[in-house]
Amino acid sequence: MKLLDRYVHDVTRRLPEKQRKDVALELTAEISEMVDAQAKGKSPTKKQVYDVLTQLGNPSRLAERYRDNPRYLISPEYYELYISLLKLMCLIIIPLIVFIAWMSQVMSVNHTVLSLMGVLIGVTLEATVHVVFWSTLSFVVVQKLNKLPAEDEDWTPDDLPELPAASAISRSDSYMAIVWSVFAIIATLYQVPVVYDFLSPDDVPQFFAPGMWPGWTLGLFVISILGLIAELIKLRVGGWNKLTTTAIVVLNSLAIVFFLSALYFVYPIANPEISKIIAESLDRPNAAQSIQIGIQIFVYVIVALNVWEISEAIIKYRKGGKR
Repeated sequence: MKLLDRYVHDVTRRLPEKQRKDVALELTAEISEMVDAQAKGKSPTKKQVYDVLTQLGNPSRLAERYRDNPRYLISPEYYELYISLLKLMCLIIIPLIVFIAWMSQVMSVNHTVLSLMGVLIGVTLEATVHVVFWSTLSFVVVQKLNKLPAEDEDWTPDDLPELPAASAISRSDSYMAIVWSVFAIIATLYQVPVVYDFLSPDDVPQFFAPGMWPGWTLGLFVISILGLIAELIKLRVGGWNKLTTTAIVVLNSLAIVFFLSALYFVYPIANPEISKIIAESLDRPNAAQSIQIGIQIFVYVIVALNVWEISEAIIKYRKGGKR
């Protein structure tokens, strides 16, 4: 009885994770008994299931019956969306703020390494506090204003959401990946000499070393474009099928090979002029080595994320996306 499953899902998704399994079993048994009572020993019809669910009423109301005394700030109904938004903000907004702060401070001769690190740590903590505070406050206000009306005669089982597929792709994760892909495309395009010469002042050196052009820079640009296309395919299909899984496995494997090859076969990746400016402004002779270590850490993180995404795609495809 798919309608019954949809109703149980709509009730339990509003409850804390630890309650959902037990409530689903209890509620399924209760509804089945009510339907069997209406069927009077015969095979229940869809109309009888529909009538029972109508009698039980809005799943939001029924969820209150099973819910423990609320001790949460963000209700389970909004929690997943809340966490997705926080992840999106922390992975995009905070790094951009820290990067801008670093770029604005690193050129100053008034900063030592320790003072610069102190500034960046302070900026990171302040940005994180603001992001968490204002995001949480927004969700608290929204859930308070979005209380259900006292009467819900207008609700019918036709309003039930469809069951989520076992292999469904998180739309928030797709949006996050699309934003990062667009950012990578723009950042890489900015390293193309013609574009850079047109947009940048003469006294600001390009980040990539001259040896990165043309092969490695164009390679990164192509990888970024393909990444955007793969994410758009995922968003359009909405689930892990053969197309989306193959696209992610192939693309991420290419990205892993590309980044590791660049790390081991290209030196330096960063423009020596960047190292020179940092060394002079911060009185740090080993600036080039520090930048290279930072690039290595960045590459290994990117590789780990790509391996994780390949594993996730294969696992979810095997779990329910084969078709």
